[in-house]
Amino acid sequence: MLLRKQLPAFQTVTAGKKNSCYIPDGVKVHKIVLEVGDANGLDVPSGNLIGDIDVWTASGIQRNSSAQKLVQVNSIRGAQYALATSGTPGQAAFRSYPTIHFATPWDSKNRDGLAWNCPPGTGLRIDVQIVAGVTTPVLQGWYYYSPTDGPLALIEKWFSSPLQISGDSNEHSKLPGVKEFLQSLHFFPTAAGIYVDELTVKRGPGSVLWDAVTHLQNQVSMKQNDLQPDTVAAPRYDAMFDEEDPQDSGLPVPNDQTYTFKTSYSASASGTMDIVAVVLGKPE
Repeated sequence: MLLRKQLPAFQTVTAGKKNSCYIPDGVKVHKIVLEVGDANGLDVPSGNLIGDIDVWTASGIQRNSSAQKLVQVNSIRGAQYALATSGTPGQAAFRSYPTIHFATPWDSKNRDGLAWNCPPGTGLRIDVQIVAGVTTPVLQGWYYYSPTDGPLALIEKWFSSPLQISGDSNEHSKLPGVKEFLQSLHFFPTAAGIYVDELTVKRGPGSVLWDAVTHLQNQVSMKQNDLQPDTVAAPRYDAMFDEEDPQDSGLPVPNDQTYTFKTSYSASASGTMDIVAVVLGKPE
């Protein structure tokens, strides 16, 4: 059975800055559920309540993404992992509960294998940015844990960053955050509604791993593996390299990153497109 405990109080709960909470060492953390709200009942998907959520240990940052991207990527695993809320939007009692999963409860073979052991000195910290101008913000939550049973070893890390794009397609020999054991890549549509509509992945000069997979084909593949794709008019493209078997499948990435990712777009593009890379590896 997993134990539950309220998060220690955030050191600050202030709009316009990142607010930090330290989880005590000596436990194995499975997930953290944040509880956020404000006087005006703002919601998380709008981006008007909270922004970036960063996960740190004493050795460095292990995850960084916006709250909006966090809840979107979580929802891929099924409706039960989508953003939970309580109350009525627009009212002061409205609350949202974005969740940071360290374990992988969707993996029936090994639900808790990637939970984070936090022996003395780990220094697990959560930073949550509250958007400037939010009135009377609420920031608290709870976490699920069990006794530690080893060091902090193999963990799931998230790296969020903008990707430079131009024209109808681009070939990327290096993508930010792509290293170690790549579980998934998530390409978010631009502010102008331009999205990735085709992805090709090559290893070395001639080995094609994904051959011009359109966003519609990818959505079908995800559904066949009990995943929930984004099917809006300008969708997010989720390249789920672990879709057949979480933890036991994925894309091993050597230090020289011998992969090429070709992204084609729904229209001629310029500027940047946000991506999130989810990888398995040692702590940073």
